[in-house]
Amino acid sequence: MNPLALAAAMNLSRAEFLAKCGQLYDTEQKEKERLKLMDLEKLALNGCLEIGLMVLACAVKDHPLRNPDQEFLCERCKKPMRIQEKAQKNTLTTTMGKFEYARPYCVCDPCGISYAPLDRAMGIPVEGHSILTCEKICQASVTTSSFGVASKNLKGLAHIEMAPKRIRDVAEGEGKILAEVAQEEVRKYQAGQLEGPLEGCADLMVVCADGGRVQSRQGFACWGECRDSVRISTSRAPEQEKAESRWKEDKVGVIYNAKAQPNRSAGKLEDYVGAKAQIKTYTATMRPWEDFGWLLRVEAERRGYTVAKQKVFIGDGAKHV
Repeated sequence: MNPLALAAAMNLSRAEFLAKCGQLYDTEQKEKERLKLMDLEKLALNGCLEIGLMVLACAVKDHPLRNPDQEFLCERCKKPMRIQEKAQKNTLTTTMGKFEYARPYCVCDPCGISYAPLDRAMGIPVEGHSILTCEKICQASVTTSSFGVASKNLKGLAHIEMAPKRIRDVAEGEGKILAEVAQEEVRKYQAGQLEGPLEGCADLMVVCADGGRVQSRQGFACWGECRDSVRISTSRAPEQEKAESRWKEDKVGVIYNAKAQPNRSAGKLEDYVGAKAQIKTYTATMRPWEDFGWLLRVEAERRGYTVAKQKVFIGDGAKHV
């Protein structure tokens, strides 16, 4: 069933919805004798996606905030908002597929903000993708070699059809938001406004940090900041290297809690069994080392480094580390 046809599912009654479920069940029963298991599995999966999309569409259709004949209060100042459009249309991409719906779009003139109350209440992002869909897009982006491969994986594994360029826009947009949140947390920490550790007292907390070299599509944007943190070829003049080099330094840190396992009786290093990492969290950036240090510090604080019974920092002794 194509997305446009599925949009009509919003008008299904409960009886019609149950009848559709029964129709899908009957189809599988008729086909099961002549189809192989893989074919039946595909048939069942497609049916589940259709039914799931109907559930989502009906939930949006039946939400009370779709009714424009009511007063909407601003979430900021709690004053009545002005309804700019009574039935503004939006197409939502979910893990089940796409569907279109309409809802009131409001403006708060005193605050200067505008949004759809239904979208805010249901947690529907402005970009038109459900949060779960965004998570799958980002996961596919960071675990593959290109956005083209991510597009194929999303279609084959998650049944989400999306062009590579659109995947890149979504993933980089989410990455930018995460980076801004991390910088804001650093500013709060430096100002003494960040709350205490989110975790309890661990037996052992370990922090590791190192730098590496990656090749990017652009040359250095800030030569003065990056020049000392990479190896520069001496076969070319600095001006030529500045214009042509695509090598940059990435900084990566990991924080994990563990249960200490001291074994002083181990005669050889290979006989020693050290502490096993339990929960790992990472922080990474291509910004200068000073900025990376603050990001790593905040994440360590969040993990409870300062209140851990034992704490260890592991590094290779490099100047910046």
